[in-house]
Amino acid sequence: MSIQMIDWAFRQTQISSPMKFVLLALANYADPAGRCWPSYSKVAELTNMCRRAVINNISKLEESGLLTIEKRPTNGKHLSSIYQLSYSEYRSPSNGALDSPPSAPDAPLGSAPDAPYTVNINTVIDTIHGAIVNGDPPARMPDPAYKLFTDLHQELKHTAYVHHTKDFVHLAALRKANNVATGELPEHWEYAVRNYLSSNLANFTVADLCTKFAVFCNHSVDRYGKRVEDQPKPYKRNGVVL
Repeated sequence: MSIQMIDWAFRQTQISSPMKFVLLALANYADPAGRCWPSYSKVAELTNMCRRAVINNISKLEESGLLTIEKRPTNGKHLSSIYQLSYSEYRSPSNGALDSPPSAPDAPLGSAPDAPYTVNINTVIDTIHGAIVNGDPPARMPDPAYKLFTDLHQELKHTAYVHHTKDFVHLAALRKANNVATGELPEHWEYAVRNYLSSNLANFTVADLCTKFAVFCNHSVDRYGKRVEDQPKPYKRNGVVL
């Protein structure tokens, strides 16, 4: 992994958001020379895209000149392609070598095609969640629905919430399905979160709540998924919660 490579990927402002997301995933796996060879399935898993979308966006990145693709001889084996990122910002003009190569060890080709030099992909997901302005990674704008969930999780479960990679994907889908603008709370969101966190479930995630939002807007459930007594809905008089 190279922080410079990640930074270089962020600064590609001429491409679409899905292309940038795939480019960031590839940059996460790149060695100091800008080469990587993760499988389509691995990139799809990291970006929450389908395999076909990953393939299409990699082709677009190749067409845009941001990477080249080298097919490896399979010899009967299923091997991923090698991607050479068109990364030159930090190379020496004399010999093309990196001025300050990262200290990560080299990984021989074919030994572990999916093994990254490691950067926390959740950090990348969180960072590109907001709008990317002028190619610079912005400070993540707190999502009010996500923040309310994490605050109530801390309050009701007495533990810090652990982010799930699909949280923002499902939250965006919920907003779209209910015609809610980005950055606004879906109607009855707090009530649904409280019902959800009061239910007898094994795990609690924003993504899971979004997929079952219609259920928890009405009631909590027990460990068998059966309805339990509703929490009283807040009653307001003249705008004041009683």
